[in-house]
Amino acid sequence: MTTTATARRETVEALRSIRERWAELLLAIETPPEAGWPPPQLSQLMRAGDELLVEDRAPLVLREHPAPLNLGALDTALAVEAGIFDRCDFLAGYQQAEGDDPRRWHTMSEHGPGSRAHGLHWACVWLEGRVLDEDTAPEEQLDGTYAPAPFLPLSEFLLAELHTVTRAWARRILRTLGVRDTPVPDHPCPWCAGELTLHTAPGDAPSITCATGPACTAPVDLDRRGRRVWEWGDLIDLIGALGAGELLGRVGPSTS
Repeated sequence: MTTTATARRETVEALRSIRERWAELLLAIETPPEAGWPPPQLSQLMRAGDELLVEDRAPLVLREHPAPLNLGALDTALAVEAGIFDRCDFLAGYQQAEGDDPRRWHTMSEHGPGSRAHGLHWACVWLEGRVLDEDTAPEEQLDGTYAPAPFLPLSEFLLAELHTVTRAWARRILRTLGVRDTPVPDHPCPWCAGELTLHTAPGDAPSITCATGPACTAPVDLDRRGRRVWEWGDLIDLIGALGAGELLGRVGPSTS
């Protein structure tokens, strides 16, 4: 059974994965599947005049999509964006206090899109705050009195539901982008016994990360999510430390 602490951690990881991969997914919409060249990561740079700041783009639900080049990527993006926004709207009705606090989520109405206008990045950050029970204690005011907390703690039932759907959304994005994150069974990290995950993607060399984070003492760098990461050049050392020759077959030859 998944503990509350694990559910919080994995839900936050899923929300961050969605945010980190969102730019790639939007670029994939504008790139034909199996296009070869240019790859999605470069195609936008080769189109003069296009806006590159994903956070500044209008949400997909609020703009038109004339002749998208990759319908699969568009379907995934629309489904994930709608799911994220709907969960924010739902939690706003149950978890936040009345008032004009700028931290509040404003639901869509006949008068406008509300907080959806800020885009998926902001929605994911807002959901992460609810998952972590941020701003759920009474707050002291300048006159020494206390105002009610802006938000209520998230119930275990709602956390379990978010845990399920956010991980499903993150996996769908990875599948659409051709990225695979596969747990390495029966081989915990030799330095901290944390869970190892093999990361593969078309055109990229494989890598392995440790879920423990900075506390892991493995002699490799941290990735942008704070995990110890063995890039292609480090994998032979990890395989040796694991004493796991069969793992070499899972990693395979470099594709870079």
